[in-house]
This record gives sequence, structure tokens and C-alpha cells, in this order.
Amino acid sequence: MESTICPYCGDALSPSSTSRDHIFMYALGGTAIVRACRLCNSKLGHEVEGPLLKANQLLNLVRITAGAGGQRVPGTLPDEREVTWDPRSRFLESQNPVERRGGGFVVSGSPDQVRAHLRRMRRVPEQIEKYMSSVNPENLGGKDLQLNLRIEPVLWARFTAKAALGAGYSVAPKCFTSTPIAENLRKICSGRINKLPTMASAEMQDYEREINKILDPFVPGYRVSPLMTGGRHHMLFVPQEKSTICIASLKGVKLFGIVVPGSILNWIKMPVLLTDNETGGISERYIENDIKKALVGK
Repeated sequence: MESTICPYCGDALSPSSTSRDHIFMYALGGTAIVRACRLCNSKLGHEVEGPLLKANQLLNLVRITAGAGGQRVPGTLPDEREVTWDPRSRFLESQNPVERRGGGFVVSGSPDQVRAHLRRMRRVPEQIEKYMSSVNPENLGGKDLQLNLRIEPVLWARFTAKAALGAGYSVAPKCFTSTPIAENLRKICSGRINKLPTMASAEMQDYEREINKILDPFVPGYRVSPLMTGGRHHMLFVPQEKSTICIASLKGVKLFGIVVPGSILNWIKMPVLLTDNETGGISERYIENDIKKALVGK
């Protein structure tokens, strides 16, 4: 069913205001798409997703790990020199890869960068290779590098709320339209909050253990299959009596969970895992169905 409202703000969609938004970030290989208003698509891209993908953000490492591009990570060496580090090549890059100190040089850069700098210093190839053979590899790879990464809890909460709205509306539009959970998620998504929402455990194993504990008296030894599958993006909803736990996972990397006021018990009684799929949609895994199958096969 095509959406008639923007899941992020709740406004009605018109042909001129409609755009297609990637729920889990196209830059990270996200495939699931939802119809949203152009304003929200642009605003969330500039205010949330763009800043989260900057070089000094944790999500940049997720992007690199996922093989979806990314930028070199800024860091500081023990002697306070500012450099960047490429996790793929595991080499440093520096504005001054070769510095004169005392009677010698100090290097901080990739082999190619150091060689290029030595050529600019008018060293001949024989001198360059002789020098490179004497360089401590740790100076090129940054063994003692302190990464300068930032974690922005407000941005993470907004991104988690955005993914929850997009994924949730895609499969249960009535639950994510004019309901308390939808309105509270929209407040977080838009940044209209005075304080951070309560954070929840993002450890999927915690929820797997809880499910196994519930089932153990009925199906001894049963273990629910892992909630998370590598290489995909996920949104896990855990219903509670008066609130809902929402957890985003990108490419198998568990992110922050948030506890949002508002129940989804009119939709599900047990956790549901939503996963983006290769067709541009959302795949649903209802844990209640897993339990029913386990009980039937007892």
C-alpha cells in the first residue's frame, strides 16, 4: 500500500510534495524506501544523516566496515601531531608526513605519502628507499594513534526514531499514523525534545535470552535463532505496557536503543524485527511466529 502521509511529520502527501526516502541511509547501502515529504527528506538528510556521516563520527567507521565508502578518520599521535587514519589500508596521512627533528626525520604517513614528500625534498630514489627501509612500520600505521571520534546522542536518537517511523509505517501504517508512539517518535525525529529519550540496551542477545527464558518451561532447550543477520539493516521493536523499545542495527553493527512512550500492543505482543531487503521493501520477522512453530514442533 502506498503511503498517504509522510511518516516523519504526519502531513498528507501530495504529488508535488512527495519524494522517495531511504529508511536506512543510501550511503550505507540501505535499500528500503518509503514515500516521504520533500521537506522531511531534505531536513533529516542535512540535520541528521549528513552530520552522522562526517569523518569524526562513529558512523563513518560503520560505513567503512560495511564497504560503503567512508572517509579517513582523524586522530592524534602521542606527540600531538594531527593525522588521519585509513582503516582499510591501516596507514596514516599527514599534512607533514616528514618532519625534521634534531639530526633526523620523524615520519607520520603512508609509504606512498612519505616517498612523495621525500621526492619533493629532492631526495633521489636510492636515498628514499634506503630511508624507507629504516622507518619503523608503526610510524606508518599509527599503532599508538588516538582516534578523535565523536558520538552525538541526540543525532543517534533522531536517526533511530526516523528509522523506526519509516520501517514501522511501511508494515503497520495504522500503528504509526495518529497514535502516541507515532507522535512521540516524530518529536524525537524532528529534534523537538527537551531531553534525550531513555536509552535501552542495544544488545540483541539480551532479548534473545529473554525469549528463551519464556519458552524454556514449555520447550526445554529451545533457542531462538539470532535476531540479527549480517550485512543487512534492522529495526527491532520490543513492545512494553506503556512504551516501546526501538533499536536500529546497521550492517550488523548494533546502535543505540531508545525507549519511546506509547504502546504498540495493538499491533504486536512480542518483539518484531524489520529488515530492509533487496527489493526495496521491508521483511518482517514476528518472534511470536517463531514461538508458535517451536510449540507446534514440540
